[in-house]
Amino acid sequence: MEFLSDGAWTKRMHPGWAGVSGLTAAALAGAGFRGPSQPYEGRFGLYASHLAARGLNADLSLCTRGLGERWELMEVAVKLYPTCHFTHASIDAALALRAAGLRADEIASVQVLLPQGVHPVVCEPVAAKRRPANVYESQFSIHHLVAVALLRGQLGLAELAASHLADPQVQALADRIEHAADPDADYPTFFSGELRVRTHDGHELRWRESAHRGAPGRPITAADIEAKFMGNALPALPRDQALRLRDTLLTADRVKDAATLAHTLTHPKTSTSGAL
Repeated sequence: MEFLSDGAWTKRMHPGWAGVSGLTAAALAGAGFRGPSQPYEGRFGLYASHLAARGLNADLSLCTRGLGERWELMEVAVKLYPTCHFTHASIDAALALRAAGLRADEIASVQVLLPQGVHPVVCEPVAAKRRPANVYESQFSIHHLVAVALLRGQLGLAELAASHLADPQVQALADRIEHAADPDADYPTFFSGELRVRTHDGHELRWRESAHRGAPGRPITAADIEAKFMGNALPALPRDQALRLRDTLLTADRVKDAATLAHTLTHPKTSTSGAL
């Protein structure tokens, strides 16, 4: 988590490095390499080394309960914004107020209420959060992200461009944003966010999101996922190629085999009709 201090790129490598390790382990096993038979529960295994005494008293059967029957992949949610999940409800609140007619030049101050437990990640230290040094830092800054959402009315990759870091409008609005603990947060089950906006004419506007979209009970739609895909694909591909990739992925369950799917995805100029 030390990447939070200076916007280092290490967190971006975590999922990929896990994938590399998995593929390497499978290749080694396939070649006859012998690994330990109890890498988790053994005397020097992961549980003993990382959980110490707590590991000895843990019910390890929970780790394999429902194995082969319960598929955790079905519980995975898609993040709608390319930012830390702790910020999503606040971004939604900002976008909702913007859609309702609020404009940045009307805002005298903004108070963002978030669960106390997320403050060290996305709210503190305040000076650094208001002036993120790079794009990765900005993805963990509630002050910067709420300011951008209120100003731009959307928040995707384009709104996280490095050029926005020094935008005087973004910085001026970020300086008017404070954070506080949300007394009604149901954290860590949900990541709530509430905006309390004071306008120059003395009015107060509020918008609360008790749970981030994608949380249990707040499913996102297929249209939301498609919109995010197109928003990510269009900066890199012509629209027709992006649409073909989208259609290929949406019909992946009808592809004959994984090799055909891989070929189609890596050759987006080729029609997908022959892959089904």
